[in-house]
Amino acid sequence: MSDIKIFVSCHKDVKKVDCPLIYPVQVGAALTDKRLDGMAYRDDEGENISALNRKYCELTAQYYVYKNVEADYYGFFHYRRYLSFSEKYSRLTAYTADKIDDGFAARYGLTPEKMRGTIEGYDIIMPKPYYIFITNRFMYKISPSGFGKDLKFCMNVIKRDYPHMYAAAKKYMRSPFSYTCNMFIMKKELFAGYSKWLFDILAKFDKEVDCSKYTPVQGRVSGYLAERLLGVYFYYLRSLKKYKVKKLSRVFVKNTSPDGV
Repeated sequence: MSDIKIFVSCHKDVKKVDCPLIYPVQVGAALTDKRLDGMAYRDDEGENISALNRKYCELTAQYYVYKNVEADYYGFFHYRRYLSFSEKYSRLTAYTADKIDDGFAARYGLTPEKMRGTIEGYDIIMPKPYYIFITNRFMYKISPSGFGKDLKFCMNVIKRDYPHMYAAAKKYMRSPFSYTCNMFIMKKELFAGYSKWLFDILAKFDKEVDCSKYTPVQGRVSGYLAERLLGVYFYYLRSLKKYKVKKLSRVFVKNTSPDGV
């Protein structure tokens, strides 16, 4: 039986899904003395970049897991965003739930049987893409929370250091289909390859690009860039035509408070 671990990034006390395959992670733990209840992990243990959470967002959980946790399959959700494993909720790109109630896990297939039955049949699982009408490159360029020059820097790093991936990168940036939210499930070897590639690019960005005058929202730049780089990596894997791919609907939870009020 495969060791499947799905990590849910949390920066505050929230209602959690009761499933043995789902592991809540406190992110940005190095930046606060508060310890959230019910967390399986904190991102400030072992080798970590927890102190960079304001810039890296949920990626501090991914980095911690990449460096410290063993599994056969790795997945990443958010405290208010999940993937649905239910056939009933598979037609649309995304669904909205009022809150995580007693029937939430069963309703969206977040049970060991449903999740394992899907995950073990694929190499990579992604959220269904949003159709954004314009290209991914242009969307980032006009976003009030990002700067086109930052994405261009990352594209240049790919062209220089990972030339075998540059064609896939250009194709994704010209596409109107967007894989945002930094959500995915990958087999161990794919996750390790993706994380090594992603954090190498972001480390070079940190070293060479001055973000000291960015607003707090703009300062979340590494998280925003990673949302686009995940799409690039997925397009590259898909171009190899040797991996089994599945796309699932997202579920957005409106009320995440622990008491559901």
